[in-house]
Amino acid sequence: MADGVRSVHPAAEPRLPRNPLRRPDWVAQAIAEASARRQAAVAAYRAAREATGD
Repeated sequence: MADGVRSVHPAAEPRLPRNPLRRPDWVAQAIAEASARRQAAVAAYRAAREATGD
């Protein structure tokens, strides 16, 4: 800030960890999202292969 005062994080709000993937629920969500993306990519690949006759 221009006056040299830094913002202070309110004590009542929990701070997020530096590495958000350390939280088990976030890890599970990330794994599920990656799995869904992989399944979509595999399905698209198979559909393309079937469309070209390979």
